[in-house]
Amino acid sequence: MYASIEKALHKHETNMKLKESEDRYRALVELSPIAIGIHSEGKVVYVNSAGVKLFGAKSKKELIGKPIMELVFTSFEDIVQERVKRAISRKEKLEAIEEKLIRMDGEELDVEISAIPIEFEGINAVQFVIRDISEVKKKERIHQATVKILQSVSLSQSLDQQYNYLHKTLIDFIEIKNVCFAFYDKRTDQITFPYFNDEFDAKPPPQQFENGLIEYTIKSARIQLLNKDAIKKLIDRKIISVNEKLPLKWMGVPVPLDEKLTLVLVIKEYMSEDFLGDKEVELINAISLPLTRAIERKMIEEEKKETLEKLEELNQTKDNFFSIISHDLRSPFDSILGFTEILKNDFEELTKEEIKLYLDSLYQTSRHIYNLLNNLLQYSKFQIGKTEFLQKSIKLNEIIEKNIAILGGNALKKEIKINNHSKEEFTVFADEDMLNSILVNLITNAIKFTQRGSEIVVSTSKKNGFAQISVKDNGVGMDEKTLRRIFKLDRKKSTPGTENETGTGLGLLIVKEYIEKHGGSIEVTSQPSKGSNFSFTLPLVTKYSSNSK
Repeated sequence: MYASIEKALHKHETNMKLKESEDRYRALVELSPIAIGIHSEGKVVYVNSAGVKLFGAKSKKELIGKPIMELVFTSFEDIVQERVKRAISRKEKLEAIEEKLIRMDGEELDVEISAIPIEFEGINAVQFVIRDISEVKKKERIHQATVKILQSVSLSQSLDQQYNYLHKTLIDFIEIKNVCFAFYDKRTDQITFPYFNDEFDAKPPPQQFENGLIEYTIKSARIQLLNKDAIKKLIDRKIISVNEKLPLKWMGVPVPLDEKLTLVLVIKEYMSEDFLGDKEVELINAISLPLTRAIERKMIEEEKKETLEKLEELNQTKDNFFSIISHDLRSPFDSILGFTEILKNDFEELTKEEIKLYLDSLYQTSRHIYNLLNNLLQYSKFQIGKTEFLQKSIKLNEIIEKNIAILGGNALKKEIKINNHSKEEFTVFADEDMLNSILVNLITNAIKFTQRGSEIVVSTSKKNGFAQISVKDNGVGMDEKTLRRIFKLDRKKSTPGTENETGTGLGLLIVKEYIEKHGGSIEVTSQPSKGSNFSFTLPLVTKYSSNSK
């Protein structure tokens, strides 16, 4: 009997401790600054205070009982339903992934959600933890836009192309149709419109500085975001006069380029009054500086263009060579100068995350310059006979696999598969460093001009006592005119890749020189939109070559 009483007391004590533990856990969840909730049978059954705040609800009652799919952004509904099914039916713990939710006021919310299956008040349920990553996503968007804008200097060949590219970059982040770049020059007291894209109004001719919306923005020296009613009030008060169709929203961003020249970015919206909210204004404000720098540098390039063309006439062959170098060295330096300028001028205003993003970009660009200079030095040393040429027996398949592995990361970024279809093992008599350079350049070239999600095939065969190596892609291909000049030094610059990858054109020159140094040859077959096949030969190891190592 005493044993039974002792057992009952022990059970009661255990239950009390369990209840205390549960109470402490509930208190911790309730006080957690991270949004935590529970849903069962497709509806919210619990949410802590942080969750109420995250969704912008007035109280817990507003969320409890609400179908969870009403809180999920449309494009994420299938993902959420599949994850809920896994958690409930398979009892799976769900790792954190990025999703998009909807607040009570309809605003989109970028979040990271993890979840675990639990039992809540005797029924199967799912506990979810939500981390708000809206600020992180905002910084990512600003960084991505900044990078694309800074790169536009090297990707565009003229100011007209520059403006088009900048407009397209803005569209990637904000759906804007009506964009204008206007310049006010104090020396002439005129406003010009080098780029004007508008659904209703035609591009205006140069005009004197008077009292329009652009002039109003320049005088205010700050961003102007005006709706139609605000514009009408300015007209009624005779502060401005407008001879164009009034938009529902008008935005002007003034940026002084120097003491005499001011750029104004103008954005209009004719269809929706809700367009251009705080998020869009914040993004445009953040990227206005790099956008201005990109235009400024392109303007400087345009001014120097005529001088450069005259210099090219002095020594065509030499200057063509240097134009390859200058074009591709200038490209990464544009990004470096842009990022360092932002860090120099705005360091105190940047967050640690922004500084890290900029430094990461500087590192990647520096690596690109290093690779470019390495190619340049290889080519230069070869031309003056300073390159060591040490042939030895090399197992071809092993060196192909090694270089495919080295370039696997580059291919993975574009979701490209590199397959080695070499069926027979060959041993070639070659310089290992040169062979590595040949394979890296050809495979890199194939990655550059192959569309995302495609395939590159490397294969080997035997041909007239030589090993024949082929690198085949199904990318953009080349026409006859391009094929005829592909290995010529008089090419001014390389063609951008399928995702605007830059290059020098020196890589293929190095490939040809190195192959011919071995007594081999290279052939290229290609068709536009169908791809290219680069095939080259190297000597196989013979009894004589093996003894001459």
